[in-house]
Amino acid sequence: MTTKRSVLVTGATGQQGGAVARALLSSGHGVKALTRRPDSDAARQLSSAGAEI
Repeated sequence: MTTKRSVLVTGATGQQGGAVARALLSSGHGVKALTRRPDSDAARQLSSAGAEI
């Protein structure tokens, strides 16, 4: 059995953090995304994919 967890991803709108956040979301995990610009397009995309910004 796989346990789904909530994960805090720092730099979630950057190249590395964004890739990690998207991979976690696609695996069904909850993502809390930390970013300097919560109003950016990348942050909006993560939010619409299910991440908490």
